[in-house]
Amino acid sequence: MGEIGREVGGFTAYLTGQGGRIGESVVDSPLDRLLSQYLGQPVTLAIVLTHKKPNAPRLDVLSEHAKVIPDDKLQRRDKIGSNAGYLYADDVDFGRRVESNAALMKRLKNVRDEYIRSDQQVVSFFFAGSELEYSGLIRDHDDYFKMLNDLMDNLADIADAISPER
Repeated sequence: MGEIGREVGGFTAYLTGQGGRIGESVVDSPLDRLLSQYLGQPVTLAIVLTHKKPNAPRLDVLSEHAKVIPDDKLQRRDKIGSNAGYLYADDVDFGRRVESNAALMKRLKNVRDEYIRSDQQVVSFFFAGSELEYSGLIRDHDDYFKMLNDLMDNLADIADAISPER
C-alpha cells in the first residue's frame, strides 16, 4: 500500500499516508482505517515464556483497554504509561524489582491493549484488538520485528526479576 502511494502520489499518497514526511507509515492512514472497518477481524497475539521458577509470585501488567483480563486483580502498584496501564503485584519485593528495571519500563510504555501475566510457570503476553489497534502496537515499536523482540525482552526481564529462592 505504502509503495503504491509513494509511486503514484497525489490522492493515492494521501489515502496510503505517504505525504512525503519522514517516518510516515500506512498505519492509521485513511485506507488503513477503512480496511480495518471493512475487515472487522480481531487480531490476537499470544507469547508465552516458561521460566522454570516454581512458586513464582503472580504479577500482572494490564492496560485499561485490554480485552483479555484476569479474573481477579492484584494490588495496583505503579502506572507504567497511558497505553500500557498499571503494574499489579501482591508481592511487594517482586513488584519493586520489576519497576526498578528502567529498560523494561521504557519498553512497556510502547505496549497497548495488553495483558502480561507472570505466574508459577510462565510469563505470558496477550493482545486482542482490531487491525487498527494492532497496527498501532507495531507503530509504537517503529517496526514489526522490533515489536516482537521488545515483547520477548519484556517477558524475559520479568522472568529474570523472579527470585530464584522461592
